[in-house]
Amino acid sequence: MRVRASGSFRRYTIQSGHSGTSGGADVELVRRLHENRFRSIDHAGSEVSSVGWCRPDGTVPRQFDEDDLRLGEVVALALRIDRKRLPAGALRIRRREAEAAERREVGERIAPARRREIADKIETELVARMVPSTAVHPLLWHGGRRELLVGTTSDPANVSARALFRETFEASIEPLVTATLAPRLAPPEAAIGLGGLAPATFTQGGVAVVSDSAAFLGRELLLWLWFRCETVGGAFALPELGEVGVAFDQLLELGAAQEEGEGKVSLRSDAPTLSPEAASALQGGKLPTRARLLLARGEKTFEVTLAADSLDLEGVKVSAESEAISDENLRAGDEQRAGWLFELCSLVDALFAGFLKLRLDRGFEQELLPSIRNWIASRGRPRARAATR
Repeated sequence: MRVRASGSFRRYTIQSGHSGTSGGADVELVRRLHENRFRSIDHAGSEVSSVGWCRPDGTVPRQFDEDDLRLGEVVALALRIDRKRLPAGALRIRRREAEAAERREVGERIAPARRREIADKIETELVARMVPSTAVHPLLWHGGRRELLVGTTSDPANVSARALFRETFEASIEPLVTATLAPRLAPPEAAIGLGGLAPATFTQGGVAVVSDSAAFLGRELLLWLWFRCETVGGAFALPELGEVGVAFDQLLELGAAQEEGEGKVSLRSDAPTLSPEAASALQGGKLPTRARLLLARGEKTFEVTLAADSLDLEGVKVSAESEAISDENLRAGDEQRAGWLFELCSLVDALFAGFLKLRLDRGFEQELLPSIRNWIASRGRPRARAATR
């Protein structure tokens, strides 16, 4: 099995360069991958890191295989990163020992240039003896969508992935995060543009600050989903995707609506949105910053933790009927699981697009915003009444 329908992912769109489409382009794809394949540094004394392409299992083929790479419209690759890092003090102590031994032998002070030579020699010897740490991150490339899924949300690993992809395919890629997804998903006929949009205030006396980034819309998206699930129900009719059920589960984090706000509330339970702590956080002006969601479509259930400011897909799990995920045909199973991951991307995009349609409508200030404010206020009333008894 080369593709797992689980893990954490960061999304990218390919703006220019190699398209990843099938046909004669596969020969060029293989050539470029071969030129930038992973190269071992196990016995190297002068190299402390290596980044390159490999198979999904982390091994490096003598030659990448066109048919093996492609799963329908998806190309399945992996990024391997090996790094050597000397333990703290290892070089310093051994350098001092070598300098002391040389002083005893020559009987005079060691010149700065010689000290650097000693340090370089010891470092090379130590690095050559080290076993590097190894990380393998899957990468799924959907040619039709011109999108990538990189199987890690680590910033350093994603920097390496972007650099290697750009070098290999001479392609410009852009992260698909909240601020970049918003203009892609906003309806072209929207009455209000994203440019001058400010964070909404959902509590009495709140202050909205004009932002030059649309990242705040991720927190408002999670709040809207929460509001909809509790007031109308968790069924959403999504264009082209049909009905999708949404529920909050296991994890909910809330933070201040503004960067200078204080404190963070982290709730872990089967129904975190129903807890008194969640109601108090909303009353205090906090908004959801991360939430564990269950998305049900047909016979599949997607579990995903959405980080509001990035919309990274964290802790993804896909559940389906056992017959649908049989591994008897490994290639078909890989293709199916890759399709599920991009299906999850489509579901998140559709929910975000549905929210943006409401958020950019002139009726937001007069209708939806007051409704959410009243809902937040009403969630605090039962607790307030209980406190007066």
